Amino acid sequence: MMIKPKALLIPVFLLFFSSISLSEETQNYTDPEQLLFDLLDYTSQLKNQNLSPDEEKARLHNILNTYFDPAYTKRWILGRHWKVLSKEQKHEFTTVFSNYFISTFISKSLNKYNFNEGDLRIITNEEYKKGHYRIHSEYQESGQAPLKLDWFIIKNRNSGFHKIRDVRIEGISLLMNWRSQVQSTIRSKGFEGLIEELKSKTKE
Repeated sequence: MMIKPKALLIPVFLLFFSSISLSEETQNYTDPEQLLFDLLDYTSQLKNQNLSPDEEKARLHNILNTYFDPAYTKRWILGRHWKVLSKEQKHEFTTVFSNYFISTFISKSLNKYNFNEGDLRIITNEEYKKGHYRIHSEYQESGQAPLKLDWFIIKNRNSGFHKIRDVRIEGISLLMNWRSQVQSTIRSKGFEGLIEELKSKTKE
């Protein structure tokens, strides 16, 4: 087990990547901390862009596919239900859930936090299992209480690239919360009910 303590308060969006391009091309990262800081820097710049709705949508999808692991997420939150879905249903769920992910997490984070002025403090970077990292951090804006964030990042064994698999906000797992909601909705409303509910929440 490898733990790397960090003591410095790091100005997130001035660190390493001040000239990063908002390209729609997917990039790959071989260092988990670089992935994290680049994500926050990218979102900081995105918030200051005067984009058309189509351009903003493309940028948000780029965030999802570059920094997160939607291929894993969609299968894990559906659990055994994924295996029994038809090819068409899997495609539909992938599209609907991607939009839900962007709307309920990425977009709301951009609206809620002032990433230009916030600071992220990396407390520990722990490789708790080979290729599996937990980065414990605190994010703070001026005059606000610090927000505790745990980032769970996986290194792909074949490509060597890193992706964010889960974020725990004040101890609450984003992935576990989604799985609980999705499984409960499938049990009570079925697959079509789940799709309609995700679409409805995406529009909120």
